Amino acid sequence: MMKRSAQRLEAVLCAWCRVQPLLVPQGIRLSRKDWLCLLHSARREGVAGLVYRASGRDPLGMNAPAGARATLRQTMLAQAAVWLREEAVLGEVLDALASCRIRPVLLRGLALVTDLYGDGSLRPQVDHDLLVGPEEMKKARDALLSIGFRSSPGGAGPLLRGSSVIDLHSDPYDRERVPSRAMVIHAAASGVRARAVKRHVAGREVDFPCPEDRLLLLAAHLVKHAFDRLIRLVDVAECWRAGGFEPRELVRQAHSEGTADALFYALAAARTRLGAEVSTQLLERLAPGRRPVVDRAFGRVLAGRPSPYFGEWLLLAQLPGLRAQMRAAGEMLQPKEIRERSRSRGSSWGTLLPLRIARLAARGAIGLVGSLASRPLDRH
Repeated sequence: MMKRSAQRLEAVLCAWCRVQPLLVPQGIRLSRKDWLCLLHSARREGVAGLVYRASGRDPLGMNAPAGARATLRQTMLAQAAVWLREEAVLGEVLDALASCRIRPVLLRGLALVTDLYGDGSLRPQVDHDLLVGPEEMKKARDALLSIGFRSSPGGAGPLLRGSSVIDLHSDPYDRERVPSRAMVIHAAASGVRARAVKRHVAGREVDFPCPEDRLLLLAAHLVKHAFDRLIRLVDVAECWRAGGFEPRELVRQAHSEGTADALFYALAAARTRLGAEVSTQLLERLAPGRRPVVDRAFGRVLAGRPSPYFGEWLLLAQLPGLRAQMRAAGEMLQPKEIRERSRSRGSSWGTLLPLRIARLAARGAIGLVGSLASRPLDRH
């Protein structure tokens, strides 16, 4: 019974959480309890605005219990208010950086919402991810501190001002946070900046990743966060639908930069769950060898079920040898922000102890699982 209910909710969510929504398949009916679960899921997955808009055009949504669509509407209006506030904040941030002759690349955030959704009420806004050069990082942080932002506890991580969050990156794939990613992903940050295109956001001209980079970055971001929210998958599906790139060139770039695996899993999930029109031939050109642990985790993703640590398992599967896998496991347990926070407090225990625990506890487990995950199996 619970399984059938979960399948109904998955079908409804995946039909409605698109910029171009579909009608829910005939024969699906939702009980009052189902509607409560749908409301909770839509808000948790970040698709409440999309679901509200689509439900008003679908007979199933028109027959929703009293208050159900009103709750979704309240969430959508709250998202619109946040979008307007953050648009003003971003304009202030861009002006502060421009005064220091820094022109960042907007990795996601408002430019993505404007490009793909065209309406800030349809997608929640969480933070602003800005790419700057390594040599510009200190100057950029100082510029933001001068307009009221403050450092995260310990001095590392994003900058905060009220509920606004600015995350400065010197690398678009977060390799500074988990350095082992550099053994897999070879994309140059300078290339992303050089290929950037112009967009108008917050009344200003900004740099934004070109269509190929945008899709590859969204795919890597989705995989890194283990498909935790449906809205991230919607981003990938809508980016694919928006196009602007040549698929053959996209595949070539993904293989040359080490992002082909992430792109494969992201597009395969977008096709299965959201109906993205991705060809089988393209997926075959991206498909990695079979990895039992990763494949089982991805099966859960395709079924719409949580698969925690999918990104971590994939990274371990891509790394060559036990030594590299153990190092990566330690970095995942102790990302850059925690390491720097421990150093700022003058304590090495916060940095070294988890690493030692990881090495001792993971020596057997990661050795076994990592070898299974990274060993291609005979497809026959």
